[in-house]
Amino acid sequence: MLPNHREVLLTDSVGFIRKLPHELVEAFKATLEEVQNADLLLHVIDASDPLWESQKRSTETVLSELESLNKPMIEIFNKIDRLHPEQTRVAQSPRRVFISALKGENLETLLERVAEALSSDFTRVRLLLPQGRGDLLAVIHREGRIIEQEFKSDHVEMTVELPEKRIEQWKKFGFVISDYRPLEV
Repeated sequence: MLPNHREVLLTDSVGFIRKLPHELVEAFKATLEEVQNADLLLHVIDASDPLWESQKRSTETVLSELESLNKPMIEIFNKIDRLHPEQTRVAQSPRRVFISALKGENLETLLERVAEALSSDFTRVRLLLPQGRGDLLAVIHREGRIIEQEFKSDHVEMTVELPEKRIEQWKKFGFVISDYRPLEV
């Protein structure tokens, strides 16, 4: 759970290893395709590896081939506990977080950054859903969060947080009954 109480689903993909045997590429193809559907990419980089820049470029090449390089991404430089003080660190950036998973350093910062990145496209809105539209309710549970709901005889009124794209879609069908506003982080 993120600091803003939003639940997220994380999936891990096999490392983007250069010169991966063709059989393994095929075996992990479905995993790699999940990248295309992701709302946010977390690129974990071993900060202590002297070849991290080359590995980063390899990953970016694969993401480009998957047409996913333009997706929102946070670069997570892990293993900072292994770096010597005299080692030069990578330039700070809003899309980079430096952590030590082993020692738990900066994990809260990482979670806050993930929450910020994911909340930018969420909006709170008031919906009116007809009774019997369990499919729409399932979408809300899968993609958003119910803040409050009130059951009437033939419909349900609810305040929810949903991705902007879903709200725009549902406005066309008349399910949105009040103006909406972007969420504050």
